[in-house]
Amino acid sequence: RSVPVAEEDGKIIGVSFNYDSAPLKASKFATAKAMAKVLGFWRFISLLPKLTALGGMTGFREDELYVSNICVLPELRGRGVGGELMAHQEKHSLYPKIALDVAEHNTKWWRHLLRAGYVIDFDWHFGGKKYLRLVKTLRK
Repeated sequence: RSVPVAEEDGKIIGVSFNYDSAPLKASKFATAKAMAKVLGFWRFISLLPKLTALGGMTGFREDELYVSNICVLPELRGRGVGGELMAHQEKHSLYPKIALDVAEHNTKWWRHLLRAGYVIDFDWHFGGKKYLRLVKTLRK
């Protein structure tokens, strides 16, 4: 199993994590291990309660590849790295749809996704924040 990464001058500048709906349980461990490696063990542990709660809030559909995280170095955001990672996910997905949740306050990102063909499927709330579930049909 691979985790798509974006590199610049041999340095990882962005990474995306996804869940295949069929082998979800096995992929959760692989994703957690990769996130711990990228974020550092203690940072990952500090975020674990939030990540666990979010993962159980929205559910997964069997016809979707669910992108759980797009991480880009803060100083390189706004340069298209996240969009490139999503395009990679779309190109290599074995599923007819791709989905992700975006915090409503992250307007630049979800508006970019709408322009890229995603639609807002529904919204939900957690921890006083509103999230949008965005879905794109890749093929019928």
